[in-house]
Amino acid sequence: MQENQKQPNKKYIAVIFFGVLFFCSGIFFLCCSIIFFIVLFPSTYWPSVPGVITSSHYREIEWSKGITYDVIIRYDYRVSGKKYTGNRWSVIGFTQPNCKTARKLYERHPVGTSVTVYYYPKDPQKSCLIAGLPGGFYNWFFSGLGFTLSGLIVLRFVSRLFKPSS
Repeated sequence: MQENQKQPNKKYIAVIFFGVLFFCSGIFFLCCSIIFFIVLFPSTYWPSVPGVITSSHYREIEWSKGITYDVIIRYDYRVSGKKYTGNRWSVIGFTQPNCKTARKLYERHPVGTSVTVYYYPKDPQKSCLIAGLPGGFYNWFFSGLGFTLSGLIVLRFVSRLFKPSS
């Protein structure tokens, strides 16, 4: 190694580690948000028809890392005179992280309620009650952007410390 090049010490190694960790976490969040966008955004333009809730309940799911809640909703709708039954409240059926959110979704959809059903035009069997991008999409995207930029700034700063001096 050249004499005029600085050697990294342990505190800089920790900073480099966190810079890489932030950068990689940011890339993960950005990739997830891009996938969500590709899958969810087209549903914004799906046609809609009236439907009726035929079954509605929610359940608690215990995982090794905690409890989530699943809202199970069934609804009937017609497209071009043909009857269909759907069970997705979102294009991507996520469980809810807390009881309050699940309960709100459940309470908005009691049995017998009229709803708007969005369906995929090429296959009307694919349907949902909430089309488009959820608010959580923006959390993933901006978190990813923030983590990626933070990681890049840290790594850029550290890399300047170890450049050979002229």
